[in-house]
Amino acid sequence: MHKYYVCRYYINAEHSVDNIQKNAHQHTFTLGLSVEALARTGMVPFYEIDRLVNSYVLQYNGAYLNAMPQFQGRYPSLEWMGEVIYQDVHALLDEKGWRCLQLELAENPLKIFLISDRIMLPSVNPGDSRISWQNILAQRNRYIEILDQVREGRK
Repeated sequence: MHKYYVCRYYINAEHSVDNIQKNAHQHTFTLGLSVEALARTGMVPFYEIDRLVNSYVLQYNGAYLNAMPQFQGRYPSLEWMGEVIYQDVHALLDEKGWRCLQLELAENPLKIFLISDRIMLPSVNPGDSRISWQNILAQRNRYIEILDQVREGRK
């Protein structure tokens, strides 16, 4: 069973497609981080994670993203923002003994970018995610069995 925490933050920023600030449009981005402690020491201290992540996120609040150094020469799309924030937050949390399993960045409820270094199966109930993963593996094993039978001429 895999257990982790999800922390959410909001970023109010603007960007423009044509790199002209007067044509910028605003977003309230929702940043979701799935976090676990590297050492199994019990509860993750949320106040420490919040302090660290909030101080990082401050640079984006109220900013015109196109003008920020990390977006120079690149359009600050949802995907590129997610890449930049994931790399930065992953390093910040790692220094403190926490692992960022997944980043979720949304510019609205219907457009969400996810980035992770592993397959994550979101669920309200972590037990359901484990069962879903087990079902995927069981189905895979059944297909391999059928393929083996076909190769051997038994089907």
